[in-house]
Amino acid sequence: MDSYKYYGDIIDKKCPVSKTHIPMNIITRAAQFAPFAALPTHSYALYETERITEDFIILDNQEKERINNLLQDIIHDYENNKQISITYFIKDVKKIIQYMEQTSPHMTAFFAIGFFMGLRTGEIMGLKWSDVDFSNNFLRVQRTITDGKIKEGTKTMPYRDIPIPLLAMKYINRHKQYTLLKSEWLFISNQNTPFMSYSTINNYYWKKALLACGLRYREPYQMRHSFACNALTAGFEVSYIQHMLGHSSLEMVFKVYGNFIPKNNLKNGFNDVNFLEKIS
Repeated sequence: MDSYKYYGDIIDKKCPVSKTHIPMNIITRAAQFAPFAALPTHSYALYETERITEDFIILDNQEKERINNLLQDIIHDYENNKQISITYFIKDVKKIIQYMEQTSPHMTAFFAIGFFMGLRTGEIMGLKWSDVDFSNNFLRVQRTITDGKIKEGTKTMPYRDIPIPLLAMKYINRHKQYTLLKSEWLFISNQNTPFMSYSTINNYYWKKALLACGLRYREPYQMRHSFACNALTAGFEVSYIQHMLGHSSLEMVFKVYGNFIPKNNLKNGFNDVNFLEKIS
């Protein structure tokens, strides 16, 4: 199609720029429409809308206020060992990983590391190939990407060396074909640069995966909670989980995940067989 034939009167005109608002970059603008790309046809879009709204609960103002008060109680009474509920995945993990393998294989390892190693989203974005010790199956977590900035160190310490489970190493090895010879970073955008925004991961990949798998939306951070809950339920040692997550003390693990810790929690290390059973 000859663009100038139909749009010649406007195609070369300057785009209006707001004097009060910061212009939206191309990536962010595209991300707004990314979730719709998962809907191939109009009829399918109608089906998805019907399916999602069947179980959708609309809260009235009274219920919203009640939930808000509970959240405020948790924030203010955090030191009083209150129990909180964490949404986490078990069989859903397998569905999400399989979807990524079929649609975005170059990003499958990103979610495998989140689900099987419990890294923070920004820590995964900040991984370099030099951080992976393939000889000893260890990963050094020593930087994070937050708010468009690369920050050395983690939230609680300069770095932490954590073992790579066989389940995660399988996906990391497969990922070599996508970025090992192109970049020092494990995960890169179309511009061959590291992902600088959490929203890009969320909008381009995470939301699409949940939608396609028929799962309600949760934050990508829930991958971290899923890892902790699944591993603790399988009986892994609490101190091991603390080290994997990078918490500064065992107290945090007990406070957040206390309900998932079996009484006979005596295992050391990471049993890939048991962990695989939790998600298959």
